Amino acid sequence: VLKDSRNLRFIIYNKNNVKFYGDLTEAIFPKDPKQLFTYSFDYLRYLFSFRNFYNGWDVYDIEKEYQRQGINKEDQSLQIRYTYINENFELCQTYPPILVVPVKSTDTILKEAADHRTKNRLPVLTYYYNKHGCTSSLWRSSQSKAGVTNKKSEGDVKHMENIIALNQKIYIYDARPYFNALANRAKGGGYENVEHYTNAILDFCKIDNIHVARKSLENVYSLSLSKDLKINDKIWSNLDSSNWFVFIQKVMKYSLEIATKLSENKSVLIHCSDGW
Repeated sequence: VLKDSRNLRFIIYNKNNVKFYGDLTEAIFPKDPKQLFTYSFDYLRYLFSFRNFYNGWDVYDIEKEYQRQGINKEDQSLQIRYTYINENFELCQTYPPILVVPVKSTDTILKEAADHRTKNRLPVLTYYYNKHGCTSSLWRSSQSKAGVTNKKSEGDVKHMENIIALNQKIYIYDARPYFNALANRAKGGGYENVEHYTNAILDFCKIDNIHVARKSLENVYSLSLSKDLKINDKIWSNLDSSNWFVFIQKVMKYSLEIATKLSENKSVLIHCSDGW
């Protein structure tokens, strides 16, 4: 199923379907994180033999992107640094090999902070705003592993305090509804206890999870395929009942709010459950 709700079907002309499925699964979900992208490179090598083929994997260069934002890895005056602790995807399999973190967050602190976040997705810098006298920053992560006992991690606290020190305060936006975040505590997750940090403010964006969003989009898609599609009161009623515009409104509202915070020289951390 694609993002636009189309369903694709493939016919495989292979007598040994079980072996084919096993080989495909092993290529897409390799056991060794180092092999995560090799199947894509092999695919390009075998499919295209001409020399000047444009390789999509090279479109994004993480170091060039941070340099574009004004972060030079040789310059520590911004109090942030590059770390290669995830070079082999051993710290976090779903983060890039290069991370940007506060200078005072040593690799030891980062490991402890990662242990306190689901999928080991600790807070890392994604965008540095350096315009009009502002030096604010946008960070991402997954939920904390507070659990029902509201556990505290010294590594997480130190790392967050180092982030807060960059702008004296941080605004944490949890994309989920409060009760969804609360329910995750029973599963070992949860949300930040701002009492553990200095000058941290927590807000919930009240956006339902991906499964609810997918169902809403499917309703809109089904409506667009209706043979009786006419611009009348009924279509507006059906669109409204899909709740799709509710999602759009919430995403736009909090996107604007976060962008405004950055323009006001305030730093922001945003996450949902797994931080994907």
